[in-house]
Amino acid sequence: MKFYLLLLSFIIVPVFTGCIDSEDNNKLIINRSEIGNSCFLNESISQRQESILVGDSVRKYSLSVPKKLSGEKLPVILAFHGGNEGGFYFPQQPSFERLSNNEKIIIAYPQAKKEINNEGAWQLNTDENKMQDINFIEHLLNYIQEEHCGDPSKTYAIGYSLGSMFTYELACHLSDKFVSIASFAGTMPINPKSCETDKSINIMHIHGKNDQVISYSDSWEWKNWNSVGTMMDIKTLISFWGDKNLCLSKSSQDLSEYSEITYSDCKDNTKVKLFALNKVGHDWPEEINSTSTNEFIWNFLKEN
Repeated sequence: MKFYLLLLSFIIVPVFTGCIDSEDNNKLIINRSEIGNSCFLNESISQRQESILVGDSVRKYSLSVPKKLSGEKLPVILAFHGGNEGGFYFPQQPSFERLSNNEKIIIAYPQAKKEINNEGAWQLNTDENKMQDINFIEHLLNYIQEEHCGDPSKTYAIGYSLGSMFTYELACHLSDKFVSIASFAGTMPINPKSCETDKSINIMHIHGKNDQVISYSDSWEWKNWNSVGTMMDIKTLISFWGDKNLCLSKSSQDLSEYSEITYSDCKDNTKVKLFALNKVGHDWPEEINSTSTNEFIWNFLKEN
């Protein structure tokens, strides 16, 4: 499959002048099959804004790739922004960028796009007629793995708010692409239209018990977006994935800062974890249990 990459950069104009879009000289449409594989180049990329053509839709993302050895495969994190974030912003993004360099992780920040079916952000309750976001992420992962040596066995998704909700769409529809997901302040529909996973996936969900936007304790109706329907409360969400992963054991503990629920002895040696933060609302916390939230999330991902 050919991937068409729009690089918002002028540096490579002299090399690829034959690929310039005549209608907009600020954007270069590059056929990735016609250029060298950067997997074998010792290059570093920092939050470079790029786009790929998926069907007839141009989809945008920001990409960071640390320096690596030629052909060295690196872990991949896709970070999904919330509904009102816009652009490529993700909470604690500077901290995630430092993590990318220190731990040698490829990080991409996909951008939601307004579509008829998705209320202007990430598509929820995906079905066969609303696969635009799933197709985008599948194309993006294939590109990162092929061109930047992303490791398929160490590919993860993280998300905030609506981005957290979308990570569960990925768990349902691209379980063969992701090893683990970890997110904050989201949930998923009570009656998903489709969630037939190809394999089990590790889940870590973090949620503030005082969240007034996405309730921790109660199910709720998704705005006026009838295609999504009623959303799960958080304990139901975790129970859903414990059942989906055929987990045999459940444990819990209550600490001063948070409550923890763990489903273990699961299919494919996976686990499902919930951290319910006692004094936190909908805003992304800077720390969890005296650990920076971005590191707290990475510690879970890299261990699974």
